[in-house]
Amino acid sequence: MLPKVTLIIPTYNRARLLSRALDSALSQDYPALDIIIVDDGSSDNTLEVLTPYLSHPRIRLVSHQHNRGVTAAKNTGLNHLPADTVYFGILDSDDSLYPNAISQLVAAFANGHYSQVFGWCEDPASGERTGTSSVREGVIRYEDVLCGRFRGEFWQLTRLELLGNLRFDERAGGGEGSVWWPLLKVAPALLISAVVRDYHRSGTDRVNLPTLTPTGALKKMWVFRSELNAVGEDMRSLCPAQYAAHCLEEAKWACIAGHKADGWRAWRQAVSAHRSWRAFYMVALFPIPTRLLRRLFALRYA
Repeated sequence: MLPKVTLIIPTYNRARLLSRALDSALSQDYPALDIIIVDDGSSDNTLEVLTPYLSHPRIRLVSHQHNRGVTAAKNTGLNHLPADTVYFGILDSDDSLYPNAISQLVAAFANGHYSQVFGWCEDPASGERTGTSSVREGVIRYEDVLCGRFRGEFWQLTRLELLGNLRFDERAGGGEGSVWWPLLKVAPALLISAVVRDYHRSGTDRVNLPTLTPTGALKKMWVFRSELNAVGEDMRSLCPAQYAAHCLEEAKWACIAGHKADGWRAWRQAVSAHRSWRAFYMVALFPIPTRLLRRLFALRYA
């Protein structure tokens, strides 16, 4: 009997892209698959696009009455996982899986007691892989992610029994390290050599004007803060330079959000662990008025 896999697809106002993700999920060559779609309060024609799919016995829709953010949608999916789920994955609603993605990842779990099995992702526009790893395939350990030897966009299945009460920080606008990284402390992961997902770089995946609003910048700040809350002590001990870089990212986004006190706190944490030229030139951000700072970063990311 094949182990049950449940795929969570959170979506918000991506009606024109959603079919790509759903069709790729339904085209998997792995039969023991359930799909949970979490509509995060979409105001476009998402429901119209979904209607033909909802008659499929493997698809379930869960809806938020109001938009709560992508991390909340992911948590809703996690909270609705069927009890017989063995492995689960989360697929962005503008991306797509290769037809044998799930079967390859499930097969790799048989090689050891892994918390997660990762495959590579590729940007279909450039043909480039979107992650960076010190190994093309092999075991990924806790210290590998904390020290930056495994980073970027990969796609994985996760062993549900190890998840427990871990959930994404809903104050953060993305960022999954606060969940995936602590699992590696429980059991290592495995990276296979296969490409399993097309990663489409839409506007919401890049720094853009909405990100540079106070709310958007605050969510970016919480991406780094939530990861530091989860693994910061270990990161500081194992790789102080990486810890400092994480703190400086938190400080930068805190300044853009107008939370200068939080920015100073994060900056002090950075320099107490590892001093760098970047830390000292970032001091110049703090006296700059917040609105002007946002304009300067808008020009930089334009």
